[in-house]
Amino acid sequence: MSNSKELSILNGFLGTCFDLIHDIVIIFDSKGRIIKINEACSNLLGYFIDDLYGKPLGVIYPQQSEYSTIETIESILKGNITTTQLPFLAKNGRLINVSTRIAQKFIDNQFLFFATSIELTNNQIFKDALVSERQFSEVALNAQRDTFFVFNPKTGKAVRWNKAFREISGYDDEEIARLPAPQSYYNQSELTKLESKTMLVEKGEFILVEADLVTKDGSQIPFEYAASGIFKDNGELEYVVSIGRNIRDRIETQQKLKESETKYRNLFETSPNAIILMDITGKIVEANSSVKKYYGYSREDIVGKQGIDVYNVPEKFHHALREDFKQLLKERTTISREIQIYTKDQTLTWILYRSSLVELENTLLIQVIAQYIQDIKEAEQKLKESEKKLLSIFEAIPDIFFLLSNDSTVLEYKGRLDELYISPEQFLGKKLVDILPEDISSQILPLIRKVLKTKEPQLMEYSLEMPNGGLYYEARLLYLSKKKISVFIRDITERRINEKIIKESEEKYRTIIERNYDGYFEVDLRGNYTHVNQRISDFIGLPRHEIIGNNFRNFINKEDIPRVYNIYHKLYEKKLPQILLTYKLMNKDGTEHHVETAAYLKKDSNNNITGFYGISRDVDLKTQLEESEKKYKDLYEAAPNAYFSIDARGSILNCNQTAVELFGYKKQELLDMNISDLHSQSEDSHEKISTIFNRFLKGGEMRDLELKMNKKNGELVWISMSLKPIFDDHGKVIELRTMMLNIDKRKKAQLLLEESEKKYREAFDQINFYKNLFAHDMNNILHGVLSATELSEFYLNEYDDRQRLVELLGIIKDCGYRGSNLISNVQKLSKLDNTDLSLVETNLYDVLKDAMKFIQPKTQDKEISMYINPFSKEINVWANELLLDVFENIFSNAISYNNKDKIELEVKITEIERNSNPFVKIEFIDNGMGIQDARKQKIFEMGNKDSKGGKGMGIGLSLVKKIVESYSGTIRVQNRVKGDYSMGCNFVVNIPRV
Repeated sequence: MSNSKELSILNGFLGTCFDLIHDIVIIFDSKGRIIKINEACSNLLGYFIDDLYGKPLGVIYPQQSEYSTIETIESILKGNITTTQLPFLAKNGRLINVSTRIAQKFIDNQFLFFATSIELTNNQIFKDALVSERQFSEVALNAQRDTFFVFNPKTGKAVRWNKAFREISGYDDEEIARLPAPQSYYNQSELTKLESKTMLVEKGEFILVEADLVTKDGSQIPFEYAASGIFKDNGELEYVVSIGRNIRDRIETQQKLKESETKYRNLFETSPNAIILMDITGKIVEANSSVKKYYGYSREDIVGKQGIDVYNVPEKFHHALREDFKQLLKERTTISREIQIYTKDQTLTWILYRSSLVELENTLLIQVIAQYIQDIKEAEQKLKESEKKLLSIFEAIPDIFFLLSNDSTVLEYKGRLDELYISPEQFLGKKLVDILPEDISSQILPLIRKVLKTKEPQLMEYSLEMPNGGLYYEARLLYLSKKKISVFIRDITERRINEKIIKESEEKYRTIIERNYDGYFEVDLRGNYTHVNQRISDFIGLPRHEIIGNNFRNFINKEDIPRVYNIYHKLYEKKLPQILLTYKLMNKDGTEHHVETAAYLKKDSNNNITGFYGISRDVDLKTQLEESEKKYKDLYEAAPNAYFSIDARGSILNCNQTAVELFGYKKQELLDMNISDLHSQSEDSHEKISTIFNRFLKGGEMRDLELKMNKKNGELVWISMSLKPIFDDHGKVIELRTMMLNIDKRKKAQLLLEESEKKYREAFDQINFYKNLFAHDMNNILHGVLSATELSEFYLNEYDDRQRLVELLGIIKDCGYRGSNLISNVQKLSKLDNTDLSLVETNLYDVLKDAMKFIQPKTQDKEISMYINPFSKEINVWANELLLDVFENIFSNAISYNNKDKIELEVKITEIERNSNPFVKIEFIDNGMGIQDARKQKIFEMGNKDSKGGKGMGIGLSLVKKIVESYSGTIRVQNRVKGDYSMGCNFVVNIPRV
């Protein structure tokens, strides 16, 4: 505020009063800056009136109360506090007790605060304290949840009670003062108990007694009372003082505890896992029945013996178990570990044990729960072998890969040179329109735009003239980002050829139907013919066009009509896939043909039933039948797909030559087998086969079922299976006809493509992580630089405050360090993710010495005491150049997150063994702010900002953890002082020793 504004506030009579008033007056603005003090304030604090102009309020308050002072001043400025007992700090350092009242006023377009203070004398302080103490006693009594009650035992008159007694009893103050005690509040049996205890109070003893308090509404509440007497000078009992506690919750808790112990015993006995209880020496005191079920030991075999001896644990686990035992007793946490043990019959098996401390019947015990995981371990081993095989398959994936920009420029590729349309030099960095023929590029460019817009995959088939002839390809376009897409190219020439063969095969089937000696017909739901082949025309003796549109009843024997109708109706109602029937078909010349017909439901594209179709055979013409069967057999044997006929038990009745070639067996070998002998023995295949036969026996059809089957040489082959059941006249399934198509190449390529897509997606997600991390944290750093720069300009122009400018330059410098560290850490993380860094013998002393040089510039403005315990300078560990980053990060945290006047840092090094392997244990012990237990694990997570003080980039300690684990080492953080995280941290790093 300018001097003119001061005069506008403090002129005339108001200014005179301001200078002459005996009370201390201070005026300050909404930013906490002092703009005026009066003569009384100047005399009391020892400052000239102009000394404090423009200074913050904190100048006149003691530094040891810095935090409470800041909070009080902030509350004053927010208008939350109008009085305070905060003392003044005089210029000579003396503390002056004052009582201050604050008011605010809007003057000259701003809020001003007027603080009036009165110095408190010792007598006044004492009186205030006495009044405060009395008020506190009254408030404390009424704040108690326990009842407080004082009465005269002779007169029964109540002389003092608290709010809790009034609320629980239900009586008001007038009633409590009038009612005699204790008989007004207890029934006769309780009064008898209380009278005997009152005699002890009269003798000067302190008593505890339980009694039910009867409230005003008649309900009874269990209480525990502590009572004692107040005596006159002559030793006579004057008053009885009792404090009562409602123990209903305690009684209910005791009951629940009993129920809980009963439930625990039931769970203990019925648990599917083996449970043993040991005392703190490791001796077994109890075991459940699952110990015998899974491991062969009865309760009598093991109770009273040492746990480690009973289970005959292999030597390699002994050290770990001893360490677990020590940690369990020391930290009282749950310990889990996978180990091997010998069962009673000396079978070596894997278990997962969890040990924890439990208290049963006031005894501290160790509870060990052992879970049988031998089958899991075996499954894990199989999974590893499977992953190894899948990796080999992935490396052999035949698809060609292209990475395109959003304008179709080719950025990268993967594929053999002999598979490419042109050489890489001719297409890398160029657009598809400049590479591919016009008819193909005109098809693929719209698909690229569609992928970028919808983010949905797109498929396209095309053909190219290659040096070895025209080939067909399938292109799958996948979205990666707004600027990139991936394209997988697959050679589908073989598939196209197969489709052509199938199409030709279907045309042959149609030709065969038309030329076959068997009749083929189609009728609608009313029984009117919609199509017949020449053989039906021959049976009836009429041209086909005269038959079509007529009802089937016009051409069969009248005696057969009801039966034929019922059979067709049954086929329709039960939706059977097929049914067999025989009847007499009438020729126009009066002759009859005994025909056997296989009838089927006819459906449209929406699976709605539109009629029937069937194949009719003249059962009287054996010669024609034999000839027809011969043609059918020739077609059956020469078909490009494998065919099987199977009975209801799965026995193979017949198969064609393609089936023989597909599975590698001789035909007679297949006819001696069950179809289940060809199926893969995996659980997935068993489930599918079970589903097939259940549907088969119910008359259901299945199409395009994909599963693995075994060839004679042991190889697995993927096939696509379609099945159709055959029924007799009674609708019973008598046979299953199966068609199998070899899809091994397509299926394996599909699986490889899916795995490839998964890996590319993981790589894409990882890139996004680094991008988002870098963008977010670098934005925070730049924001810090810009804010500090703006404040620097402000302080330079307005106040010329050099000290504040130095602080702001320090902030800018710190942001620079943070940005440099962010870039370095991202580079190192990327290197760890994408490079298999080799480990070399690394001298531990040299790396620690270099790390100490790194932290020296950070400690110039702090007093630091660093101690490294004596150890051999020749200790070598298996590590690499990134070990320096580990130590620098830990040292930096120890200094950055330490608010002590003197920083203490100790490095302690010991040689240890873990699982019989040599390790070096390095402990970094500091006296900093510490880390709460709930956050100890989170600080190592990637991208986590929940560090000690939230100053980090969310990447430093995750990088440390990743580096240490790449050495097959470990890192953890614990309290420097057990049970008190605020006393500092101990970062413990274990690295394999050479």
